[in-house]
Amino acid sequence: MKVRLLAPFSPLLLAACDAPALELPAERMAAARMCSAVMRVYREQAAIEGEPMALDVFGEWSQFALIAAAQQVPFDPSTLLQGLGSAEDMQQVLASNWRPRVDDCLDRFGVTDSANRPLPESEIEAGAACLVIADFLRDALASAPHLAPARDDYAQLSATLETWLDDPGNSQSLSQAEYEASIVRGGIAGFAAGNPVIHAENCQRRFAHLLR
Repeated sequence: MKVRLLAPFSPLLLAACDAPALELPAERMAAARMCSAVMRVYREQAAIEGEPMALDVFGEWSQFALIAAAQQVPFDPSTLLQGLGSAEDMQQVLASNWRPRVDDCLDRFGVTDSANRPLPESEIEAGAACLVIADFLRDALASAPHLAPARDDYAQLSATLETWLDDPGNSQSLSQAEYEASIVRGGIAGFAAGNPVIHAENCQRRFAHLLR
């Protein structure tokens, strides 16, 4: 199901109507970076003043980076953080008429309700995909101290899955080439079309037996 959002009414929006239109870059990762900034501005203006960013809000605006990276062929997890909007991107958004870009971003990246999106059936493919998600969230939350407990959980998930996938005594152990092939077989592009925080919750449930 596609998501539709209406930006909150505020004096800032009235001022934005007279500002120049915000254009989304043609390049996929640059567009993801701008869309993450747009969604972050949208969510922060809707939040109670002074309230720190909630984890689910972080998931909403960080998902554009995950989707953009997952659509690249070949998939390269090292590019994920390049799709997160910077402070400069947010300033550009705030100086523009960004409201029309909210739904444009959702359409551009095919953002869906991912709550019921299943992990790959294969244990190996699910583990490889969950390792990508956990690494991304661990690194992306480095600049959000108030979300340190969640970051610690993702770091634990990442370390646990990496050990499990690398263990030579484990029948599920993978070489780097096999790991990359498992991501492709698991359909990371389709799996990643949604909120990474929700995906991580599914991963934690799937591999709870390893996290004990």
